[in-house]
Amino acid sequence: MDSKRFAAETEAILSQVPDKGRILAALSGGADSVCLLLVLKEYCSEKNITLSAIHINHCLRGDESDRDEQFCRELCGKYDIPLTVKRINVAAYCEEKGLSCEEGARILRYKAFDEAAQGGFIATAHNLNDSAETVILNLARGTGLKGLCGIPPIRGNIIRPLINIPRSDIEEYLRVRGQSFVTDSTNLTDDFTRNKIRHGILPILSGINGGFLENIGNMTRILRSENEHLENEAAALTGDMKTLRSTDEAVRRRYIIRLLKNAGIEPDSGRIIRTESVIFQRSRQQLSGNVFAYSENDRLIVGKIPEKHVYSDFSAPLVIGENQFPPDRIILAEKINFNNLNDINSFVTNALIDCDKIQGDVTLRTRRGGDEIQLPKEGFHRKLRKIYNAERIPPHLRECAAVIEDECGIIFAEYCGISARVAPDENTRYVLRISTN
Repeated sequence: MDSKRFAAETEAILSQVPDKGRILAALSGGADSVCLLLVLKEYCSEKNITLSAIHINHCLRGDESDRDEQFCRELCGKYDIPLTVKRINVAAYCEEKGLSCEEGARILRYKAFDEAAQGGFIATAHNLNDSAETVILNLARGTGLKGLCGIPPIRGNIIRPLINIPRSDIEEYLRVRGQSFVTDSTNLTDDFTRNKIRHGILPILSGINGGFLENIGNMTRILRSENEHLENEAAALTGDMKTLRSTDEAVRRRYIIRLLKNAGIEPDSGRIIRTESVIFQRSRQQLSGNVFAYSENDRLIVGKIPEKHVYSDFSAPLVIGENQFPPDRIILAEKINFNNLNDINSFVTNALIDCDKIQGDVTLRTRRGGDEIQLPKEGFHRKLRKIYNAERIPPHLRECAAVIEDECGIIFAEYCGISARVAPDENTRYVLRISTN
């Protein structure tokens, strides 16, 4: 073990914690976490950083779990380090949620870490071997660049001071100091996928190349830098369709992955490809349940769309003033002297109706199948559906678009405009101005 390199690697990560900060060490009692605790004790005392520890008893290994808990209590007592012990019923949680034991334990463990850390840093004992195992596991699953980056040294408030240290150096560190540790018997079996990689694949690869672990560490450093660059490029995108079409494919797909994750969708290759097709084909793609990828105002959107015809039965007399419209909108109708209309923008929006040309009662309703309108300067009627298609109005907006009709037909359709039949002209005295939100 190169003690100078050991110190340099751990301190490079720990230096991200400010003086007078707080670190909570995740302590299992195994070699890695015991080494972590000793490294942190020495570093924190020099930097005036408050150190505490937490031990999670998963209650999965009977007496062995209790033995590990007692070891951690005695170790922290020896070094005068405050310890929090949490006992969690992993088996019951996994049965309730339908999770594997590994996944359920991880979720509960990090939840407990967050609660105990109270906004401070959480230090875990992942090391270079763990990172190499993650890379191999991701390769077996089929991965992209991010999966080859291994375990990051820092993620949010989680720090991993030993991530660039091989397990052999950790064990040597403890041997030199005469420090004991406990061994989880489940780590000695091949019952778990990671154990198969740890006991079978890593020794073979190390036998092929003695510098395998160091090479993995160097590779993940380089790839993390490249991955960070792509992430920053993707974070700068706004969803503008024109920009996305000209953006490099790798960056564009990173942006899509961000959208999918924000919508709570697992970004598998099929969903990424379907979402990307919306950018070039302006189609609507279902991703999961009622979550779709679609274009809205020439921007790529991933989100939920209301089911069709949710508001198709709404109909009510139009009144001057505020009109309630589903789901929670206001349609404003104002009668204005046309000669006193100073807001030229109101005219160019085509939302002004000549009051004298309205026939009979006026109704506000949602769109129905077969609705059509003759727009100003057009000598024929067109289906609203075709106008929406031409204007690329997304489906979820069409389904709850406001329509106003008199006894002779539609005089206003949201996203389309007014009917030629009621358009203001030189003889217009009063107009009905329609505003939607």
